[in-house]
Amino acid sequence: MHPAAAKLTMAGPALVLVLFLKFLLSGVSGDTHSLRYLYTVQSKSSPDRGYEFSAVTLLDDDQIDSYSSNSTDTDGTRTPKQDWVRKMKEMKGNKWIQGTDKLKSDEDWLNQVFGKQMEAYRHSESEGHTLQWRIGCEGRERSDGSVSGLNAINEYGYDGEDFISYDWSSMKWTASGSQDQEVENDWNSRQDKNPDQQRDECEAWLKTYLQYKPPDIKPREYLKPCHNQTNNLIQIIITISSSGSSSGGGGVGSSTSGDGGVGNGSGSTSTSGGVGSRRGSSGGVVVVVVVLVLVVMVVVVVVVLVVVVVLAVVVVVVVAVVVVVVVVVVVAVVVVVVVVVVVAAVVVVLVVVVMVVVVLVVAVVVAVVVVLVVVVVVAVLVVVVVVVVVVLVVVVVVVVVVLVVVVVVVVVVLVVVVVVVVVVVVVVVVVVVVVVVVVVLVVVVVVVVVLVVVVVVVVVVVVLVVVVVVVVVVLVVVVVVAVLVVVVVVVVVVLVVVVVVVVVVVVLVVVVVVVVVVLVVVVVVAVVVVLVVVVVVAVVVVVVVVVVVVVVVVVVVVVVVVVVVVVVVLVVVVMAVLVMVVVVLVLVVVWVVVVAVVVV
Repeated sequence: MHPAAAKLTMAGPALVLVLFLKFLLSGVSGDTHSLRYLYTVQSKSSPDRGYEFSAVTLLDDDQIDSYSSNSTDTDGTRTPKQDWVRKMKEMKGNKWIQGTDKLKSDEDWLNQVFGKQMEAYRHSESEGHTLQWRIGCEGRERSDGSVSGLNAINEYGYDGEDFISYDWSSMKWTASGSQDQEVENDWNSRQDKNPDQQRDECEAWLKTYLQYKPPDIKPREYLKPCHNQTNNLIQIIITISSSGSSSGGGGVGSSTSGDGGVGNGSGSTSTSGGVGSRRGSSGGVVVVVVVLVLVVMVVVVVVVLVVVVVLAVVVVVVVAVVVVVVVVVVVAVVVVVVVVVVVAAVVVVLVVVVMVVVVLVVAVVVAVVVVLVVVVVVAVLVVVVVVVVVVLVVVVVVVVVVLVVVVVVVVVVLVVVVVVVVVVVVVVVVVVVVVVVVVVLVVVVVVVVVLVVVVVVVVVVVVLVVVVVVVVVVLVVVVVVAVLVVVVVVVVVVLVVVVVVVVVVVVLVVVVVVVVVVLVVVVVVAVVVVLVVVVVVAVVVVVVVVVVVVVVVVVVVVVVVVVVVVVVVLVVVVMAVLVMVVVVLVLVVVWVVVVAVVVV
């Protein structure tokens, strides 16, 4: 075999395998960087009562500068702690000045906080107190040089105890003690010294420092030793492969030279034996290295398989739990909604039924009251009419009796007068006759005259009496007739009035009854309509709610099914990819082992 081909055959597969391992490990780790500022303010015990301020800047947990100031040196000093920081100071004066100005601004802020805190705790500067502030950020450096923020820290301590810190989840300051609640409320209401702005400023300075930091200075990370071990392993494999190939080539050369010196015999034999021993030793090293790589690959594959299986199980369990929780919640919500809707519908129907009963009762009561009022009014009217009729009848009877009595009295008087007149006339006639008889002899002529006069007088008297009697009788008849006519008229009028009153009363009763019946019918119809409408609305609401609940349940079930299917598909895909990766790795390892064994 040609020496170059032998070298590629031995070193190539191992190098490819190790480079693949390095690629996997580098994809897991990533370049994460951090920038932190540690500030300390102390009160002096000296008479000047000033504050001592110091600050330390840490990049990837390595100190890059320090800053200190005192009451006499108001400008303060900032000292670089690494060579690249000193070069940055020399190359970029403005950036260095801006960084120094930031530390001075933070010093002013911390002095204010320190003074207020000592005043709140009623501490004296001469007692010696300390305020510490730790602020910083972490970010991942991308391939284009930008930095994506991961997390940040912003917390204060006073005299070695926690004072106040910023909670990034709730985006609020949280005091550690109850006596610091005033500070918490004050800081949460302030607009200056915004923690988000301070975090953005920290990330900007982290990006700036990373631009000037040499690439050979790596951040302190947990996975960094893996990089070192991988690089060492690559170097070892390349060195061993190269040395083994070189040794083999050398051996071949010696063998060739040995072949050139065949005449010696012994020299050819010794050279040939040296070549075999060197190739055997280099092949053994390669086998050991390949076995080690194979073991590492098996361990990595097993770990990856276990991790993926655990993650798949966790995902499936989480999905199952979520599905169960969603189903339980949906069922609970459906049950609650259905119960609430049914109860509401029942309550509405009961309320409507109660209202209907109340309205019907009120309508019946009103109808009964109206009928009773009408009956009472009719009774009163009837009583009044009866009383009036009785009074009129009594008056008519009294008038008739009075008229009859008057007529009887008048007739009696007239009869008495007539009798008296007749008696008087008879007496007069008798007297005259007697006188005439007595004096007949004396005065015959006078007698005749007297007789004539007497007869005339008697006739006149009789005529007058007859006339008077006739007149009286006529008058009596007229009066009686008039009285009868008046009585008849009064009776007729009374009857007409009674008939009219009765008719009016009957009409009023009929009208009232009809109105009451109509009102009762209208109320009943309205109540029935309202009841029907309420029942229909309740039924519609129940149907709508049931439909909505069914739709929600269907949607939730569909979503859950889709999520489950997606998760199962993702798990299957991940497992398939994992199996493919494992198969490829196994094939590569088998190829490496086969090549190594063949070469050895």
